[in-house]
Amino acid sequence: MKEQIRKSAALTGRSMSDFIVAAAIAQAEATMASIERWEVNETDSRFIMGLLLAPPAKVPALRKLMSGIRTKKIKKRRKSASAA
Repeated sequence: MKEQIRKSAALTGRSMSDFIVAAAIAQAEATMASIERWEVNETDSRFIMGLLLAPPAKVPALRKLMSGIRTKKIKKRRKSASAA
């Protein structure tokens, strides 16, 4: 294995260290690219873009829930402020 690396390095005109570092960097870049980026076909791409570009649906129950939570937080803050 070491002999293969030495020969390959010599063929590219690099030292073994440079050859190994370059190979490690190339592998690291490939690994990061595969994690940071994913590819989809055209059908899936159109579906995803449709979801991203569509206006959000109005959900009255969610608005009511969030309003209730906000009201509870305000009441709790007022209560703790008056106690202090």
